[in-house]
Amino acid sequence: MDKTFLIHALVATGSEEAIPHLLYLLNDPDPGVRESAARALREIGSGEAVPHLTGLLRDPVPDVRRTAAWTLGEIGSEKAVPHLLELLKDLHSSVRESAAMALGKIGSAEALHHLIELLKNPDPSVRMCAARALGLTRSEQALLHLLELLKDPDPGVRWVAAWELGWIGSEKAVPHLLELLKDPDSSVRESAAMALGKIGSAEALHHLIELLKNPDPSVRMCAARALGLTRSKQALLHLLELLKDPDSSVRGSAAWALGWIGSEKAVPHLLEMLKNPDPSVWLAAAWAFGRIGSAEAIPHLIELLRDPYPRVRGDAARVLWKISRKQGIRIFPDGTCVKVKPEER
Repeated sequence: MDKTFLIHALVATGSEEAIPHLLYLLNDPDPGVRESAARALREIGSGEAVPHLTGLLRDPVPDVRRTAAWTLGEIGSEKAVPHLLELLKDLHSSVRESAAMALGKIGSAEALHHLIELLKNPDPSVRMCAARALGLTRSEQALLHLLELLKDPDPGVRWVAAWELGWIGSEKAVPHLLELLKDPDSSVRESAAMALGKIGSAEALHHLIELLKNPDPSVRMCAARALGLTRSKQALLHLLELLKDPDSSVRGSAAWALGWIGSEKAVPHLLEMLKNPDPSVWLAAAWAFGRIGSAEAIPHLIELLRDPYPRVRGDAARVLWKISRKQGIRIFPDGTCVKVKPEER
């Protein structure tokens, strides 16, 4: 029997009885099998696997070491911390990154201390990796260091720091992120705006709405996406107005944001967007219908199933599937919809 198939079958059982078999496969001569077994143990999440996985951190194949480190992070055992710290010296950057992210997921005091030390590393890629890992800890200590990192000379580090502050979600970051909206690097400004959207405080919301008036289309586009992340009904009217923006990328971003907010009030406006000749606009509108789940879009999406372009047909089919799941219906090619029982979906 193919061993990879066997691993998938063992995971599918969801039973702890699969663990001894997967541990045995960690020693298989085939590195692909070892990696698959380590990934499978991540899904089952057994602490019993920790000593076996820490041994795998010395595997000669980088991908196996990387997967073993990631799995140890998912399991979350502090026993893995000394071994992961050693892996931070690995010659392969992807392995070092996986070790740092695992330390962030474990989030112990020892792991946190070493990640903070990595923020002083002269290599920007190391600082970026440490910032991402610190974000995973969601700790107050991480918050303070990430705020400091917003002043880093490297734009990539500032980008990551802003993004992680959004995930932490503390309103203490809002004044610092507002200041970062003036950053000379456009990707950093975008990351700051998206972080403000994730935090979603009243102050953040006010400033994002103000950014919709900016003469730069890239700023309006970014502000629209960030407002979508707030899920705020207050943003709804502003985003509906933005569907009339002269820039198609801004209109597409507004449609995307309306999908995140998920209000039925957006449906008539999004139906108009489906008729837009610009693919970026109607694709965003179609995606929004998939999020909202409104059946009103079904006739238009069925029409798109006859489009000559495969991507258009594929996107339309995916959105129709999402709508059918949300509505509990089966959609036929002629547009007929039939209610189905939950077990038939």
